[in-house]
Amino acid sequence: MGIRKVFSRDADFGNVNREFYLDRISQYAKVKVDEIGTAAEALTSAVLKVKEMGAVEEKSVVYFYADHPFAYIIADPFGNYCFMGTSWGK
Repeated sequence: MGIRKVFSRDADFGNVNREFYLDRISQYAKVKVDEIGTAAEALTSAVLKVKEMGAVEEKSVVYFYADHPFAYIIADPFGNYCFMGTSWGK
């Protein structure tokens, strides 16, 4: 498609973020067609890399043992929901 700069250290995403560049983008798509109808699903993922790493704050490790079904939400620092889902065990 001719998009190359976003995959290099020269990538500039303007006001969004200047510290990252795209490493790779993957897409998975699945289409099911039968006599009942059509169902489709797609998953796109992007792997970002950091241009430079400054001092990294050491974080403590928190262990979470999921021994029963639960729902979860992953939010950004501004409270926007990025992902939500459920886990039903192994």
